[in-house]
Amino acid sequence: MIHEHVTAIHSVAVDARSGLPYLVMPCIAGCSLQERIDRDGPMEAKDILRIGMQAAAGLAAAHSQGLVHRDVKPSNILLEDDMERVKLTDFGLARAADDASLTQSGVVAGTPQYMSPEQARGEAVDARSDLFSLGSVLYAMVASRPPFRAETPLAVLRRVRDEHPTPLREIEPEVPGWLAAVVEKLHAKEPAEHYQSAAEVSDLLGSLLADLQGGVPIRLSSPSTRGITRRGHASLLAATLACCALAGLAIALADESTAVRCRVAGGDVHDSYPASARSRERIRVGLTQAMATALLALFGWIVIGSGGEVSGRGGESHEAKGHRAHPLQESIASLVFAPDGRSLFLASRTSQVMKWGLESSRVSFSAAWSWYPRVAISPDGRTLAATGSGSSIGLWDAEDGATVGRLEIEGGRFHRLAFSPDGRTLALAGSDGGLALWDVGNGMVRAREQAGQFIGALAYAPDGRGVATGGLDGTVTLRDAESLERLHSFRAQSTHVNALAFSPRGGLLATSGDGCETVRVWDANAGRLLATLPGHARGVPALAFSPDGSILAAATGGGMVHLWDSRNWIAISVLEGPKSWLGAIAFSPDGRSLAAAGDDRMLRIWDCQRLIDTERKTPGLGSPPAYISDSIPVR
Repeated sequence: MIHEHVTAIHSVAVDARSGLPYLVMPCIAGCSLQERIDRDGPMEAKDILRIGMQAAAGLAAAHSQGLVHRDVKPSNILLEDDMERVKLTDFGLARAADDASLTQSGVVAGTPQYMSPEQARGEAVDARSDLFSLGSVLYAMVASRPPFRAETPLAVLRRVRDEHPTPLREIEPEVPGWLAAVVEKLHAKEPAEHYQSAAEVSDLLGSLLADLQGGVPIRLSSPSTRGITRRGHASLLAATLACCALAGLAIALADESTAVRCRVAGGDVHDSYPASARSRERIRVGLTQAMATALLALFGWIVIGSGGEVSGRGGESHEAKGHRAHPLQESIASLVFAPDGRSLFLASRTSQVMKWGLESSRVSFSAAWSWYPRVAISPDGRTLAATGSGSSIGLWDAEDGATVGRLEIEGGRFHRLAFSPDGRTLALAGSDGGLALWDVGNGMVRAREQAGQFIGALAYAPDGRGVATGGLDGTVTLRDAESLERLHSFRAQSTHVNALAFSPRGGLLATSGDGCETVRVWDANAGRLLATLPGHARGVPALAFSPDGSILAAATGGGMVHLWDSRNWIAISVLEGPKSWLGAIAFSPDGRSLAAAGDDRMLRIWDCQRLIDTERKTPGLGSPPAYISDSIPVR
């Protein structure tokens, strides 16, 4: 299992002297969450949400593989480089979901202070047990101590089974009620009563973080308001409606599954809006900004009238630090430009595949798919393909989002895909080391191969004759694009390769590794190192060459984008992003724009030509590089 919020395991071995098995994992620079709590005490809400969101994302990845961690606690959550990125570690107690109970007769595995009630009782547990433990971690970040304490482990287990912890607002009166409500729900004694998946929790915490950072009022029941009944809401609603009626205004109410048709004071139908509480549409209101914001916070209503403006949950696109920033509903794992350059196709880290219009700055269609999907667009721009972590590949009409079909390849677990330059073949690579070539014309699998190890990156050579893959051991392998026969391999990185990018003319291949701060550029045909590009903080999850090959862009785990001149490998610029993980990057077909997205639910688009010509004062950099026999001088 490879995930940006789970510490990678490079190998499993047995000590020759003691006979004990051990795991080989990367050294994470930073500290554990427990060390952070011990050092600094209670944490701010935004840090709690950010760390909790990433930890939940790591758990979701483990749960998608059928694993239950069983020992989620602050000391098993690493904060890489002073809290910039979370790494979930110590899966030593993890078990398959259908076998996650006792390790041996009468012995309960885990840490008592952070166990779930079913774990404390020695019963079989599922993924929801980890969510109870995550609730205890969030509690500890607020209170600086575990929620369940006693003098002996047995007494702690009894408290976990039978008692509720001291309410957070009694310990820290300033903690937001909505945050206390989230922790309380995670601490429900019965699994059916709390959140049902880690992906749901990660999505919720991410949404709350986006609202908190954007200054949007957060509407979520707190422990202090749980006693308000439907009758009480109805009374308050009646009073509010009466006040608004006196003002000659119209108010539309709906639940999350309906749309609202609204009337203005004159009586004419004004417009129709989705009534989801997470809608980011700007809406017209007939109340003051403060009054409308209060109503939205209390009830999630959409208020339509003939007055000023208020923004629904979320924010509007804006200029920031040299780029255009667009708010999204989801964290993004993958993106690609349409060949005509008018839209982007995005895949969220949960399950959504979307089309984003660059002119309208909004999603024109969205389709649900599997966990952590990746997207690819056919060269003619007609077909959108997506894969996740299973054997299914979804196909959609790229224009209107209509489902074209589904490709099923028995026995595969494909999580990377790429169209051939002529669009006739779709290459697929899997977490189980499987490779497949699917013939788009006849719908048949033309070739299959087993690489023998996890494949972290996949790229088609621009001439369409080769397919490159990156392995867990840092090796890049070039294969024949007709038969998948291995042509040659070379060791590209010290850790597993998680990004590959061919230059448009095919002579160069850029590589990066998990957690490695160095990008390397190779002669793709000879496997000869041509350039080493250092200084990418917290690793490089994504690489892209500009369409003319003159620029190499590297997106970092620290939220920056580095631009390099491919003629001499001199740094052009460092584009400042979100200070968090950027996992997806792409140049527009004309090379003028660069899009990037990642953890923070924002799509960023830079005007590269303006940056290069005005900020860096390097005229002519956009011209084609001076390739000689598809190679460059070695630096």
